[in-house]
Amino acid sequence: MWITLFLVKIICFSMSQAVGGNNSFTTQKPLKCEDVLLHCTQSSLFWTRCYEERTAACELKRRIFGFSRQTVDSSLEGDMNPTSHHRIHIPSSAFKGAATTVMASVINSTYFKLSPPQKSRFQFHRREGTVLRGLVLAVKAVNMTENGEIIRNLLQPIMLFFKHNKKSSQITDGTCVFWQESDNGTGYWSVKGCKTNKTEDEFICSCDHLSFFAVLVNPEISVTNLEAEKLSYITYIGSALSVVFTFISLIVFIWLHRRCPEKATGLHMQLTGAMFSSTSASCCAVSGNG
Repeated sequence: MWITLFLVKIICFSMSQAVGGNNSFTTQKPLKCEDVLLHCTQSSLFWTRCYEERTAACELKRRIFGFSRQTVDSSLEGDMNPTSHHRIHIPSSAFKGAATTVMASVINSTYFKLSPPQKSRFQFHRREGTVLRGLVLAVKAVNMTENGEIIRNLLQPIMLFFKHNKKSSQITDGTCVFWQESDNGTGYWSVKGCKTNKTEDEFICSCDHLSFFAVLVNPEISVTNLEAEKLSYITYIGSALSVVFTFISLIVFIWLHRRCPEKATGLHMQLTGAMFSSTSASCCAVSGNG
């Protein structure tokens, strides 16, 4: 009898441990919102997917710089400012009228690893450039009435505002892009589904989906005084060499024309003379500008 009771206790204990172990594996304790990025980048190759899921349920007990969360519905439009340089406007009709929690956060662009360019129709929308301020704006939304389902497609585009300082950054152009992840954890910046408008102090992106967004810019090429001086020396040397060798060619053709006065030689002599005049004038102009 006691053997039977002993076996029953062992079986019950084993089952309780198995159930407890399964619960500890499947049930993930919510992280603090400020810890989500570090947790996902260290624990997952596809950290962007982890970041999407964890920010939807993270604990936000205090205001965090670069992170904002807001609930919107069909009667309320959303305006979020994760930082002073980033703003998001969400129309009330973007989320099918259901109560939706929107998360917006700013992430350093160094976390996004670019894949090598490929000649593929899938990368037709790929763009290259420098990320404005080195910051990426992540925007995600969760449907509160459908078990926290992540929303990806929108009924109406959202507006994203990226401020720039035209006086210091010397930005000539910019393109709104989103992060298209590849199968190996890398990815590329794509313009698909996004439109770009520029004002005096900000870029305005209109996008029909939610993702990790950025503005790729190409700053003007600035040349220092020392570099300009070096380029001037190269120009002087090149112009002088052109004049010297053109003059030598002219002397050779004159000599050939005197020894054997042919029409072809005469034409070459005239062309070389014209080139000599042109290069001499260019050399004088360069010297005058210098």
